[in-house]
Amino acid sequence: MPDPVTSPGRTTTVTTVGEGTASGVPDTLRVHASVQHRSSSVSEALAGCASAADAAVTAARAFTEAEHVASRGLNVGQWYGDGDRPNGYYAQHSIEVVCADLDRAGELVDGLAEAVGERLRIDHVELFVAEPRPIRFAAREAAFADARAKADQLAALAGQRVDGVLAVVEGGTGGGPSPLGVARVAAASTAFEPGTASVTGTLTVTWLTSSL
Repeated sequence: MPDPVTSPGRTTTVTTVGEGTASGVPDTLRVHASVQHRSSSVSEALAGCASAADAAVTAARAFTEAEHVASRGLNVGQWYGDGDRPNGYYAQHSIEVVCADLDRAGELVDGLAEAVGERLRIDHVELFVAEPRPIRFAAREAAFADARAKADQLAALAGQRVDGVLAVVEGGTGGGPSPLGVARVAAASTAFEPGTASVTGTLTVTWLTSSL
């Protein structure tokens, strides 16, 4: 009985999954911040919060373009003091600031702190690559090469050779676990070290094969 893998006229294939990683240096900072004001009434809490938000936005625009400063939310609620007893109200305004100049990113955070004082909250800071497409392309190329190397090995083990590609499916790309950056506080100023951003690409490739 003929071998179904090598029978004449039968299309034979091998499917492999390739993975590739490419890295780049983050060049942009995104700050998720908020300002909060507490008072005995809702209206006073809102007014104080609005004043703090205006100061924060003005300070941020000294370090980045106006369109890179955006409001992300407003929250008003009861404030509770010791013993979980109601002790007035609070208003919190969240903003997002994107700074494309990492050399001034520390000055941006310091400027916000100076403008708003104790009402400032830095919720989250992230460093990222503003244009990640070249890194993603490089990761896909590495993934394809990895898939081809696996296919060549498997085909050879089966007495076959790789002739071409039948189908390619992208398994997805995303940021890996590599640190994107580390915030460093020195003396009375803030500075950021960008570190490395990594992207991993995964491709599932079905290859056409034939007998050696």
